[in-house]
Amino acid sequence: MLMNKYDEMAERLQRSVRSGEVEVKTYYEQDQVNQAVVHGREDIVLMVSYLASLNKQIRISKYILIFILATLLAIYFE
Repeated sequence: MLMNKYDEMAERLQRSVRSGEVEVKTYYEQDQVNQAVVHGREDIVLMVSYLASLNKQIRISKYILIFILATLLAIYFE
């Protein structure tokens, strides 16, 4: 699969985090793990919400730009 530069940067970051975790052996209590899972889920929901909001804003901007272009073309060709 072809990867763009952002995918490659994310993959490098993931590899560096993983290798750092392997090098340092840390024991986590079960309560800490459960809390981290909950926080991780909350963060994912928040990021998806942000992305959905950005997509909506871009869609609205697209329609506004199309309207402005149509208006300018109508003025130009009158």
